[in-house]
Amino acid sequence: MARFQIEDIFKITGRGIVLAGKIIEGEINTGDIIELKINGEIKTRQICGLEMFGRTMDTSKFAVLIRTESEEEVIELRAWQHNNFTAEIIPAVKS
Repeated sequence: MARFQIEDIFKITGRGIVLAGKIIEGEINTGDIIELKINGEIKTRQICGLEMFGRTMDTSKFAVLIRTESEEEVIELRAWQHNNFTAEIIPAVKS
């Protein structure tokens, strides 16, 4: 398990939704599942890309790209008042 604090959300046209923030605990990998609690509902989405940026002595910022199911979900995620929500990350099952 890992924990990821979401600081910003934005859309990259043709790629998906990016959750920008920092890893609080554990390790995140492409293929892992992220759990988001949005408007009282828990949504799980697969992480399809990761990128590190803004590295300083004490922390590194990450961009987590997730798959979305529809344009309506993209709109919902962009409007979500996440307030530095800490998401749980479930490791992908290795076969």
